[in-house]
Amino acid sequence: MSTKNSGQEEKPLEQPGPFKQKTFACDRGCRKQISIERIKSPGQWQRRIIGKWTDGSEVEMTYFTCPHCGTEYPIAFTNSEVIKRLNGQTARQEKLKKFMQQAQQHGTKGNFQGQSKAAIKADKIYRQIMREQAALNELQQDMKGAFENDLYIQK
Repeated sequence: MSTKNSGQEEKPLEQPGPFKQKTFACDRGCRKQISIERIKSPGQWQRRIIGKWTDGSEVEMTYFTCPHCGTEYPIAFTNSEVIKRLNGQTARQEKLKKFMQQAQQHGTKGNFQGQSKAAIKADKIYRQIMREQAALNELQQDMKGAFENDLYIQK
């Protein structure tokens, strides 16, 4: 979306993203370039069990490897708790979508503050999603930290 300002067209700022560059260097191994296209697809990802978590569940690492030297680059750490919580997030996101659509249909008709009940529910669900996402991120970082000494081993 662009706007006009005194005859000149302003361009929106380009948001940085993880896949803006085409390649990156294997900084833990051979230092050769790895194509972003090669690792964007989940079909290129691999998984393996790396240990047990404090609750006894298996921790699985999802990763990709450098095609030149085999160095592993972790993408995510999961166990049964993480998967259960991610499924909960998916359900909350579906509810959020439903209430946001209802809020848009009803406009500001509703309570004395001009918000519909659907908008209030959507806001509540959004806050739940954000809290749960922060907790999930922390749990996955804890898992990474617990197994970090075993990771980044060049094959």
